[in-house]
Order: sequence, then structure tokens, then C-alpha cells
Amino acid sequence: FIGGQVNVVTRSGTNEFHGSAFIEYTDDHIRGDRVLAFDNTASSGTFGTRQYRPVDSQFRERTWGVTVGGPIIRDRLFFFFGYEDYEGNFFLDEGPSDSGRAVLIPRLTVASIDTFRAGSNATYGYDPGPFVSSTPPITDQKYFGRLDWIINDSHRLTLSFQDTHGASFNGSTSDLFANGDSTSQPRIGLESNQYVKDETLRTYTAQLNSTWSPSLSTELRFNHKHTTQNRIVLSEDNTIGNTIVNVQDLPGVVTTGLNCTVTTSSSNCPQLQFGTNAQSQPNFLDITVWTAEGIARYRSGDHEFMVGARYEAQDILNIFGNGYLPAYTFSSYANFLARQPLAVTL
Repeated sequence: FIGGQVNVVTRSGTNEFHGSAFIEYTDDHIRGDRVLAFDNTASSGTFGTRQYRPVDSQFRERTWGVTVGGPIIRDRLFFFFGYEDYEGNFFLDEGPSDSGRAVLIPRLTVASIDTFRAGSNATYGYDPGPFVSSTPPITDQKYFGRLDWIINDSHRLTLSFQDTHGASFNGSTSDLFANGDSTSQPRIGLESNQYVKDETLRTYTAQLNSTWSPSLSTELRFNHKHTTQNRIVLSEDNTIGNTIVNVQDLPGVVTTGLNCTVTTSSSNCPQLQFGTNAQSQPNFLDITVWTAEGIARYRSGDHEFMVGARYEAQDILNIFGNGYLPAYTFSSYANFLARQPLAVTL
């Protein structure tokens, strides 16, 4: 077990007004438009070789922020405020064999997925969604505020506030992927199998530093922290559990060289995956922490004595219904339409 402690000193206001502003921006227009990649499409005449392929991948990232600080009462009361905002929109690199993505998932085509959606709507009244071509907006907002009050030469009070709210696709802001996708299976996870991870952090802190004599000083600190994490499923109907369908008999699927049939499936049968991901049924975390701390320091010659006390209380709500909904496996598209699952896991 390895532990550590980090002390962070945030910026504060001064007797002079000061501020800053910045912006960063990038998008797909300032990167290359093709990639040298391995062709894993069995029906292609260049299968097994490295080929240049155009990249149909659009993205945009923008980050901006401002800070401002200064005096409210000169030499006594100061303020500081900061704000930062990030938003990113991304196209994913993986997609069906005819989608033009940098990484192609063999055998499954855009048309086959459209046919599957139509069949699901007609049979179950449920739309599993398209393949995931782009992410919902990935966002991150940060607010910070601070007040410093020099009460007198012996006492200083600091009040601070921080608020952060972020949203990430499938729990990641950098390594973006569609849940369920596999080039070796091959398998595509449809939109209903994805989620947005919504996270918030809010803290309030009050700290009083006092010097009672050249030898004695004290610190009193109070803190309140509230954090939440929630998975938001990308489907209007989140009552359908994780479902995998072998679709070797689905119209539009490339079957050249395929060694699985409607009645005999194997590990390389093309699959579609949809429904609420097992770890998102539901998945919610809410934590509130209250902390009070006091420290006294006494110096005598070459020696310093310190005594302190700390109180912490936590209120935790953790809802994790992993596998709360039944999971279904179908051996073929025909059996999916006939409502005949191969397996149901509860």
C-alpha cells in the first residue's frame, strides 16, 4: 500500500486588479485526411495488405478560460475567480466494413445494421440504435472562487468554493471507443449499449490562521465536499438488458468464407450487441464528506511542538445494479425475430 499527501495553494487576489483569458481550438481540418492501415476485410481484393484509406473522422475540441482578481477593501479583503470550459465532439475510428472508418469491423455493413434495426422495431417495438459514428459532446466545466480577509495582523480568514461538472463517453475523455465493438469477433455495439458518465464535484472550504504570540499559532479548517457519478444510457428505453445476436443470416452481412451457419455458430460469427450495458443497470454514486480540523504549533528555542485533531464524516449512497436486467443471447437473426433466445442470464 502506498499513500501520499499533497498540499495545494490556490491563487488569491491582491491589491491590484489582474486577470487573464485563453482559448485553445483544434479540429479535423488541421490533421491528415488518410491513414496507412491493415486491410482486414475478407472480401476485399487487398485483404492482408497495408493500404491507404481516407479518414472519415471529424472532431472538434475547444477549451477556454478566464481569471480575475483584485481588492474589495485594499489591504484587507481580496477576491479571486476562475472559470474554464472544455467541449469536444469526436467521430470514432471504428465502424462497419463499408463505413470508411480508419478501423473497419469485418462482415458487418451499414445496410445490415439498418435491416436489423427495422426488424427489431417491427418485432419488439424497440430501436437498438445505429452504429456509433460520433460521441455525444464531451464536456468539462470548472468554477473556482476565493475570498481572503485579513482581519487584523494576527488573524486571516480564507473562504473558497470549487465546482466541477464533466461528461465523458463510456467513462473516457481520451481513449474513445464504442462498447461492444470487436474486430476479431467481429461485433458492433449499437448506440443503446453506450453510456455517458456524468460527474460533479463541489467543495466549500473555510480556513482561519491565527498568530497568538511569537511562539504560538493555530489553524482551523472546515471543508464540505459533495461528489456524484452517474451513468446515463444512450437509449430512450433503458429496460432492455444487454443483448447479443449472432447475425450470420442477416441480409447485408458479408458471408464469404464464413464457417458458421444459422444452426451452428462459432467464435467468429458476426454479432450485434445492444441494450443497457450490464454495468449501467443502474450505476450511481453520491458521496458527501464533512471535515473539521484544528492544529496548534508552539515553538520553543530550536524545538517545535504540534498538536492537532481531525473529524471526518461521510454519507455514501452507492447504487450498483450489475446485471439487474436479464441478458439475452440469440444464435441467429431468424431466432431473434422468432423471439427464441439461445440463453437468458438473470
